[in-house]
Amino acid sequence: MTETPIPKFKSNDFGVASFKRNEWHLTLTEAHTMEHVSNPRLWGDILGRVTRGDVVEAFKPDSGEWARFIVTEAGPGFIKIGKTESFTPETVVEPDDTGLETKWNVGKRAFDVIRSADKFVMKGGFQTKASAVEWMADHQKKVAA
Repeated sequence: MTETPIPKFKSNDFGVASFKRNEWHLTLTEAHTMEHVSNPRLWGDILGRVTRGDVVEAFKPDSGEWARFIVTEAGPGFIKIGKTESFTPETVVEPDDTGLETKWNVGKRAFDVIRSADKFVMKGGFQTKASAVEWMADHQKKVAA
């Protein structure tokens, strides 16, 4: 019994990816999680524009979580996606009894370090919670010295 040879790819089987599919970026708010991305009721008007094979990249700026999804099925008011890759930063624990805390600043899309007592912003503009907590520890050392 002879095996049928597998045919070679033809030149018209290839194409520039940007002409074959769309890549979408979704910025998640504090209220959203990565699990919400697969809920078609939250997609709104974009559902009619997304097609099978499109790629959706979701980013959650307050946590730094990131994921990439592929659209496996799409139709009017309907979508199914599969996660292809993701990144979740390590969980950062704020030190206790420092009198300081971190707070996500939605408008600046950055973390602020605030005094717990009066909510005064001590320093802002940290892209990650880890950077804010690191500054808190350094500040505590300088104050204690």
